[in-house]
Amino acid sequence: MADVVDDAQKFQELHLELALKKAKAASKPLSDGFCIDCGINIPQKRIEFNPSVERCVDCQTIIELKQKQLGAR
Repeated sequence: MADVVDDAQKFQELHLELALKKAKAASKPLSDGFCIDCGINIPQKRIEFNPSVERCVDCQTIIELKQKQLGAR
């Protein structure tokens, strides 16, 4: 006969499984795989590392340098 602790553990495992599925579905790439600035194809490894990436490395670097320069003023 299952006790309260076993039931709680099963509930917790089910809750964790559902949360992981939801997080995995939400982490699918948001971009179409192309840089929003220059239009080149963003490497798949970059998209896998950050599914919400919108820019290639070069364009992202330019954006960050501009932001850093504006912040230094």
